[in-house]
Amino acid sequence: MPGAIRSGLMRHLSEAEFRKRGWADAEGNDLREAWKTPEQGAATTTWAAVAPELQGVSGKYLEDCAIATPLAGADQPLGGQYDPQGSLRGHYLPYALDPGNAERLWALSEQLIGWARDVPLS
Repeated sequence: MPGAIRSGLMRHLSEAEFRKRGWADAEGNDLREAWKTPEQGAATTTWAAVAPELQGVSGKYLEDCAIATPLAGADQPLGGQYDPQGSLRGHYLPYALDPGNAERLWALSEQLIGWARDVPLS
């Protein structure tokens, strides 16, 4: 699952923030069974950069050094829900690769930073 990497950045989060995200119980016990190390978290990015089988491939959702597949029957965002059973592992929700969503996100990003591109995305 994206974002499940135990890195030094987490030192800036309070126990209350960990609990709010569902990462810890009321006593502060870690609830994430599948935290990745920073090295494990970097593996997919490194694989994407050097894997011969990905030469010329773009626009894919990658996870755990593999091309993920769409989660069948899931056409709506989960609303930030935590996935403790790992049912999303190896999958992505179809909206994540929707070209219309990409265009809207890009336009919003341009607006927020005060920059405009000359060439459309598609």
